Amino acid sequence: MRRWYIGPGAATMVAATCLVRRLKNLRPENDIRLFEGFVSFKRRGDRGKIVGPDKLRMSEDNVLRSAFKVAGMDLGIPAAVFADCEA
Repeated sequence: MRRWYIGPGAATMVAATCLVRRLKNLRPENDIRLFEGFVSFKRRGDRGKIVGPDKLRMSEDNVLRSAFKVAGMDLGIPAAVFADCEA
């Protein structure tokens, strides 16, 4: 199990939240476009896919929320990029 919510993952999320809040407060009329990356040990040439936010729920009962919404900034749910996918 990878516990992103402790250690470096949590610190990175808090730092990103503070940065985005400051940017939003500087120019509230402007859109903020976020791109997130995660480096993994995937071989070059592995296949992957992009899944839009409307397809991320595992069941109809799931409700997805952005971590930024908890901080008062509803920026929506971004798409997810999956590497080395069979589907």
